[in-house]
Amino acid sequence: MMDFAGNITGAFVAFAVICLAIVVFSYALVKYFEDRHEGEPLVTATCVVGLSTCLATIFLIPVDVYITAGTTDLSTGLKHPWATPDFLSYVQLGLKIAYYVLYSCVVFGSFVVIPWVYFYFEEGGGEDSTFKRRALSATKYTAATMITVSVLFVAALLLKTRNDDSPRDIEWLEKLLGSGVETPFIALIGVLITLGLLVYVSFTSLGLSLLPIRFIQAGSANQINQDAVAQLAIVQERLRAFRAKCGREGPGAMNRREKGELEELERKERDLQTRVLAMERANSNFWVRFWNGLKPFMIFIGTVVLLLSLSITFAILLACIDKIKNSFCGASCGWMLDHPMFYNPVNWLLLRASKYFPLDTLLLLVIIMYLFFCTLVALTRLGIRCLCIPLYTIRHNATSPQGLLLGTMLMMLVTVAYGYVVLVLAPQWGTFGVQRYCDLPSRNCTDDPSKIRPCTMQAPTSLCTPTTISTIINRTTYTFPLFGTIFYWAQWAFLAVFVVGMVGAIAQPDDRHGEVSDDEEEDMERQALLARATAARR
Repeated sequence: MMDFAGNITGAFVAFAVICLAIVVFSYALVKYFEDRHEGEPLVTATCVVGLSTCLATIFLIPVDVYITAGTTDLSTGLKHPWATPDFLSYVQLGLKIAYYVLYSCVVFGSFVVIPWVYFYFEEGGGEDSTFKRRALSATKYTAATMITVSVLFVAALLLKTRNDDSPRDIEWLEKLLGSGVETPFIALIGVLITLGLLVYVSFTSLGLSLLPIRFIQAGSANQINQDAVAQLAIVQERLRAFRAKCGREGPGAMNRREKGELEELERKERDLQTRVLAMERANSNFWVRFWNGLKPFMIFIGTVVLLLSLSITFAILLACIDKIKNSFCGASCGWMLDHPMFYNPVNWLLLRASKYFPLDTLLLLVIIMYLFFCTLVALTRLGIRCLCIPLYTIRHNATSPQGLLLGTMLMMLVTVAYGYVVLVLAPQWGTFGVQRYCDLPSRNCTDDPSKIRPCTMQAPTSLCTPTTISTIINRTTYTFPLFGTIFYWAQWAFLAVFVVGMVGAIAQPDDRHGEVSDDEEEDMERQALLARATAARR
């Protein structure tokens, strides 16, 4: 018992260290995208707290798995003597409270705090704008947002839940419906994950296909930069020829076609000078020089992340086929599995790593952060849109406060949805961890260790304890089958968008190398005009 208490303490210490790293990471990420001229402390704090909260929710999962699996003696397939039902209830209650508090913070941040701060800055800028007036206006629009979310929540509560006469031949499934008090929380989590899966299908799937291809194509950026310099030299040489002719023969010597060609060359010169100036400014940055130093290795890095993308999508594909082929209840319970029947590489890897905590946490960190960065790549590529209409761009040091807030809200929602995705990628690890049970009536497998089997949903709940996160997610899909159906088919939509994005990324070369923000382009064009004016005076 003392050893397990020490293990719990160590797990939460590791979680605290991860949370601290999450805060530092969130702050650095926000400052990376925040506009240099429009940075607002309130926006920065809101985005940092929001991102930190949702990431902490996800990285509580390995702690949950570790604590739950630690109650079982793997050598006997039985619970440790100190793992009494009361003790297990106490541990699960603590984890459940932690999840519900974090989920509630995500809901409050996404649908109250972020909208209020967004509308507060949306109302600013006028001479008659005061704090009171902006705050009242922001509160009014935030109330409208809350009403919209409340309608979704009430609609979820009114969804047809599982019939009382439905079959419940599995002890663990009966416990999923044991507490009606939690139904509002379950409905709220269902709405939250559904909204997050919309972002997951729209952005994460595209980023998962774009990121590896862009790494592989990054090696061509040097050639693109050299071409820009060469084109500028050619254009300037032609301009000198035109101007020399004009100086010898006078402006009237050029016909209309030559004048049009001269204007076109001057426009090209301005564009190329802006581009070259952007490259020179970028090359003065340490991180850009560091990145350029990695260019020779980009193909290798791209190949590695491509394999990671394919592994994740392959695991999702296997899980979807496994669910539709082997689910014991089908759509009526959200395609839940008793235990995975197909080999799943991510599940296998996490199960092996969980024996050496926190190695599984580090592996989950890699997977989740890769999905996180893939979503960011798609956001920076597509921007924030409403019905395909561009609203805000997400750019380095050029993202408006409103764009930063909406981008943070999208990242918060999709990160919460990763909780369900983890159970798709690693169903056995996410539900039972490495727990095993003795499958003999006598519960004594000393003489027959082969009867010590991995835990399944049909195993006695006195021997196999599901993780708290799996209980919350499965309770959502079992209580509200419509949510389970949405969650399941969202994975197929994810795979379809991934394939389309991969084909598009291969077919369309990346034309955004050297692209700069509008503010930077204006600054550089102003500098180019001043340089030309100075040269003309000389």
